[in-house]
Amino acid sequence: MESNKKERAFIGNVLKQLEKAGEHNLENKPIGSEENIFDYLNYHVIKTFLDQEYFRVKAEVLEYRTLQMQINPHFLFNTLDTIYWKAIGLNGENEVSLMIILLPKILKYSLELHDKDGVSLDDEVAITQYYIQLQHYRFKNRFEVNWNIDPALSGVHVPSLLFQPILENAFNHGFRENAILHITLFFHKEGDDILFLIGNDGKKIRLETLAQLNDPQTGIPCNSSSIGIINVKKRIELFYQGKATLTVGSSQNTGTQITIRIKP
Repeated sequence: MESNKKERAFIGNVLKQLEKAGEHNLENKPIGSEENIFDYLNYHVIKTFLDQEYFRVKAEVLEYRTLQMQINPHFLFNTLDTIYWKAIGLNGENEVSLMIILLPKILKYSLELHDKDGVSLDDEVAITQYYIQLQHYRFKNRFEVNWNIDPALSGVHVPSLLFQPILENAFNHGFRENAILHITLFFHKEGDDILFLIGNDGKKIRLETLAQLNDPQTGIPCNSSSIGIINVKKRIELFYQGKATLTVGSSQNTGTQITIRIKP
């Protein structure tokens, strides 16, 4: 945070100086004139500094942040490993130790920097299954998941962590009292289009929230429960360059179904 404040203060000062230097026309007046000698020197000193010193400092800051980002996950994974062995030592292998095995797999996947090509659907399904296993320990015997995936989609590439936010929304808001939550993930082709259908038979989404989720102009959501789905919606629009859509349907009788349609 401190480095961000210093950078903002520095940039703000540079902009002020540039604005001051730019108030006069330096091109139409002789360099030696008293009227513009200060502006001329000020402009070129700042320009030289920007060309050399500022970008050197900026590179150092970026390098530092990169190194810091490497340290933080390393520390986290080592801490989880310590907790794992503590859990094992207390009572042998148990649910806590099994959850700790799954969590680093998901964290490591989420911290990887995937390029514009994304990840394979196979990898995304695998990490989603880890996430579902983790939720089974939390919601024991309270939900069931059914997968139906067309093998032909194996090589399709998708944004990373595409399905996890949608499932998280179902786990956080979909459970009905004294009822098992049934979740279906159905991935197939419809003509040349690719469809990812993620549905559940839980509580319906409020009409106000549903309208917001399906509004193409939706920005930052006012309802925190819809942040994950809107995040997915925005990411697929960017990843597929406008050739993918996300729509949400929800009712008391059918539950909730999210459809991601990707056009060729």
